[in-house]
Amino acid sequence: YELPINGGLPEKVQISYGDLASYSADGSKIAFNFNSRIFRNWKRYRGGSAPDIHIFDRKEKKSWNITNNNASDEYPMWVGDKIFYLSDLGEAKRYNLWVYDTNTKKHKQITKFTEYDIHFPAVGPEDIVFENGGKLYVMDINTLEYREVIVNVITDQTAIIPKQISLANKDDWGDISPNGKRLIIEARGEIFSVPAEKGYTKNLTHTSG
Repeated sequence: YELPINGGLPEKVQISYGDLASYSADGSKIAFNFNSRIFRNWKRYRGGSAPDIHIFDRKEKKSWNITNNNASDEYPMWVGDKIFYLSDLGEAKRYNLWVYDTNTKKHKQITKFTEYDIHFPAVGPEDIVFENGGKLYVMDINTLEYREVIVNVITDQTAIIPKQISLANKDDWGDISPNGKRLIIEARGEIFSVPAEKGYTKNLTHTSG
């Protein structure tokens, strides 16, 4: 459905069904997915339900597939004569940003993340913002260069977040076992049994006291 920017009732778009969508600048065409796999709980899917990006001509009332591959291509974002989108078609099989030129009909991979997928990209007048590996990035649409957005959370609650602390050089007391093969040490309120040379470390108390 579409809604007037200044308010009003929703009107159904001519497309029979679909999922993610984006208008061309003049509003005459729509880039869209018939289906989406964004919220699926498995990845690297290759099969008949893999989403493709289609263009629908509102005047001619016809559509055509612009990706047409066995990977997952979705989240179209139409900017000028280009359509940016997510695809796991690349060698790493991770969701990365790609771009399709509506004039040359050429596709190009922009980002090259190999460990994590990109999630939930959002386009503005000059940039695209997206998440990857728990970090936010912003990409300039014209230069296709992207950088991490540094987010500093200022709150007293950060002090109560569980974290791991190294106990190296933090022992306050110790004693050697009778055979000399292990030691008992105290660090940060816990009693540990540690090897003199090689072996395991065991927390003997493991309490909040």
